[in-house]
Amino acid sequence: LGQHTFTKMRVALATLGCAAAVAGLAPAQKVLVTGAGGRTGRLVLEKLSNDYRSTFAPIALARSTKAQKKVAELVPDATIVVADVLDDVALEAAFAGVDKVVLCTSAVPSIKILSIIKILLKKALFFLFNDAGRPEFTFPDRGTPEEVDWLGAKAQIDAAVRAGVKHFVFVSSMNGTQPDSFLNTIGRRPDGSGGDILLWKRKAERHLVASGMAYTIIHPGGLVDEPPSKRELVVGVDDELLLAGSGQGAAPRDFLSRLATPPSEIVDREDTIPS
Repeated sequence: LGQHTFTKMRVALATLGCAAAVAGLAPAQKVLVTGAGGRTGRLVLEKLSNDYRSTFAPIALARSTKAQKKVAELVPDATIVVADVLDDVALEAAFAGVDKVVLCTSAVPSIKILSIIKILLKKALFFLFNDAGRPEFTFPDRGTPEEVDWLGAKAQIDAAVRAGVKHFVFVSSMNGTQPDSFLNTIGRRPDGSGGDILLWKRKAERHLVASGMAYTIIHPGGLVDEPPSKRELVVGVDDELLLAGSGQGAAPRDFLSRLATPPSEIVDREDTIPS
């Protein structure tokens, strides 16, 4: 990841094809899906609930009672626990007895309406302004990228280590190697603080790699709501597809939910990730 070379990577071999065979021999594994109130987290939860019920016992983690109600409406039979990702005590209780984790939490910005009005006015007065500018965004209290994508993700990883979790899936984002990405400017304040959502995610990924747990880190491109069969799956590391200008910048959210389903078996081997 980034400029680092990591050895002794614990690699998860996906054995979903033999899930039915092992299901009758062992109790269903508990899989905690964090960020289940979001669109990707909900799809992962639905996938586990509908397609792998005999292999996995999915549990949804919601950050608030409001998010809990939302998950309950969308996935009526879901088991839901409530815990703030910045609350170590609540996380410890939520992670107790869990076998695997799928992290889908992410800071979510909201657009500043006034910035849209300014852009529309500038466009209307195009003869005075050459550049109408970009919309401005803000993050809620305790919901900034640093709090959610670094401190919150780190807290989840640490809670998973203490709980003896066997496999941790981290749904992150493409562009993590690009400090100048537009996504990093969202929520940035005039003094330069704030924002940097991709850089905070990358820092949390490194913390996961160093944790000793078996892990999978996924870097999807821009997520789109369309059938997964419409696009060819193209895979790369460290944004090589983006840098090569391949045009492969989007990924169906439904396919991501399938990819984020943890494997039923883990095999350890030593490996090296090139820098």
